[in-house]
Amino acid sequence: MTMQRHFDQELQELKSTLIKMGSLAEQSIEKAIQSLLVQDKQLSQSVINDDYRINNFENEVIVIIVTSIHFY
Repeated sequence: MTMQRHFDQELQELKSTLIKMGSLAEQSIEKAIQSLLVQDKQLSQSVINDDYRINNFENEVIVIIVTSIHFY
């Protein structure tokens, strides 16, 4: 695999992960607002769980970037 091709694949992976993370963050904000409006503790817990998933996406992004920087 050429260096350019490898770099393009890493960029695509980064883009995909960022889109998933952003989408989850957007959904989480909507759920957080709704949970406050209706005082729903289960929905609030769901927001907390989403935060852990968002943090995991963030860690994936960091790994992709650090790996890319180190490789090139």
